[in-house]
Amino acid sequence: MFLYVSSSAVGLLACAASVCFLPVGGEKRLTSELRSELVLLNRSLDLTERKVVDLEEEMEKRIALDEKVRVVSDLEIIHEEVRSLGVGGTGWHLKRPDLVSPQIGNRLVSIGERIDKLERQARFEQDSFEKIVGELAQREKLLAHTPSIMPAQGFMTSYFGWRISPITKRREFHKGLDIANLVGTPIVATADGKITFAGWRRGFGRFLTVDHGYGYITRYGHLKSILVKVGDRVFRGQTIGLLGASGKVTGPHVHYEVLVNRRHVNPKGYIHSGLF
Repeated sequence: MFLYVSSSAVGLLACAASVCFLPVGGEKRLTSELRSELVLLNRSLDLTERKVVDLEEEMEKRIALDEKVRVVSDLEIIHEEVRSLGVGGTGWHLKRPDLVSPQIGNRLVSIGERIDKLERQARFEQDSFEKIVGELAQREKLLAHTPSIMPAQGFMTSYFGWRISPITKRREFHKGLDIANLVGTPIVATADGKITFAGWRRGFGRFLTVDHGYGYITRYGHLKSILVKVGDRVFRGQTIGLLGASGKVTGPHVHYEVLVNRRHVNPKGYIHSGLF
C-alpha cells in the first residue's frame, strides 16, 4: 500500500536546484558551458515532472484502492476533508531563489511542493493501510471466538424456549438445544475459547463451560466423558467431550447453551454451518 517517492526524482530536483544561473537578462553573457548546463537542467526538470506525474497517478490508484477495501470490508471511509487535513500543506521553498531565473525557480518550487505532498500522502496511506490490517485482524479474531457451528452431529429433539419437561412433566423454560445421537458421538467446541468448568453439575451430569471472550460463553451437558480440563485453550471444531446420558435424561443427547453477556440466547442464532 505504501508508495515510495522516486529517489531519482528527488535527486534530479536537488541537482537542478544546485545549478547557478545569471539573473534574467544576462543570458547573452552565458558561456557555452553554462548554456549546456541550462539545457541539461531543463531536460532534467522535464524528466522529473514526468516522474512526478506518474507518482501522482499511482497515488490516486492507491487512494482509490484504500477506499474500495474499506467499502468491501465495511470499514469507515476516510472523507476527502479528513484526508486533506491528514496530509497537510507544504512549506517547500528554494533556499537561494536569487541563484536561478524566476522561470526555473517557479518550476523547482512547483516540483518540490508536489514531491513533498506525495511523501505526506504516502505516509498517510501507510498509516491507513496499517489500521485496515489491524481492524481486519481484530474482526477475524472476533469471528473465531463467536459460536457458529453445531456442537455435535445429530437430531434436535428439544428447542430453546418454553416446553413441558420430559423429566418433571411441568412447563419450564428450556435454556438451550438438545441434540440426540449415539453415545460416544464427538462433542466439539463451537468457537475458540478457554475451558472454565469441567466436571459434574447437578441435573446436567458431566458438564463443560467454554469462555470464548467478547461476552460469549457456551455450555455442554449430559456428556459421557470430558476430554479437556479447566484452563485448556480450545479451538472451533476441536473435540472436547463425548455425547452421553449422564445426569437427568430420558436418552443420550447433548444439552447445548449459548450465553451473550451472561444472558441465555437461542443457540440456533449461532449455528451458521455444520460441524466444520
